[in-house]
Amino acid sequence: MKPIKIIILLTVISLVWSCSKDDDGGNNNSDILNNYETQCNDGVTTISGPKAAYWDSAKGIPLPLTQVPLLDNIDGQFIHPQYPALGFPMPQGYNSAPIFNQNSGTIGVDVKRNDNGAIWTYIPTTSFTGNFTITDAVTIAVNKMFADMGYNGNDFEVECSATIPVNLGGNVSRIYSARLINFGNFTGQTYAILTTVQGLGGITYVSIATSAGLANEYNSLVRDIFLPLNFQLLVNDGGELDSDLDGTPDIDDPEPHNPNVF
Repeated sequence: MKPIKIIILLTVISLVWSCSKDDDGGNNNSDILNNYETQCNDGVTTISGPKAAYWDSAKGIPLPLTQVPLLDNIDGQFIHPQYPALGFPMPQGYNSAPIFNQNSGTIGVDVKRNDNGAIWTYIPTTSFTGNFTITDAVTIAVNKMFADMGYNGNDFEVECSATIPVNLGGNVSRIYSARLINFGNFTGQTYAILTTVQGLGGITYVSIATSAGLANEYNSLVRDIFLPLNFQLLVNDGGELDSDLDGTPDIDDPEPHNPNVF
């Protein structure tokens, strides 16, 4: 299969291309993120700061960073018990919970702060059958984010929204949809990527990622936790990762934890 880069892979690639961990640019990174501005896809709403950079990076827009984002304080290592290839260093003060469902092929992880003030969720692969839409996928992602943060109100505000079809050609179709939401005392960003392949009997593959935290800490969480976690998924000190050992580096693999797709 022709390599297809999903949005979360593009996020990391953009960071790798735009900076080097050997540069003495940590302070510059903070300045760049703090001064970053972008427009939501409505072409009207302007957002700024690290949350704006994070919104753009999730769509594969390169960030002008001078140093790769790394965790400052590491406390142990997460290794998925059913799929050990999914593993990474854990930030101090956080705990992890693997996500797994053999029937749907679901692999993922929740990384939650010990005081429940922040969560980062990564589900690179799951599947659904029947008439499953991108709206269904985003609804699942948003509802999970709300539940994880203990929010059950109705006073949420969608600050940014984007739904972007990706033209891949051939028999593969893909659509990306994201939301940046203020809810209760929290701010969160979530996205879903829906992929369908003709001839696979009505199976829809979905990737989901969510990052949420206390609204007054969200920008610092993006800078210190969320961006570093995103980056270390696909690249380490040894170079590019190949999690499923199929010969295709994760940055080029449409399903980095499925050795049958490369």
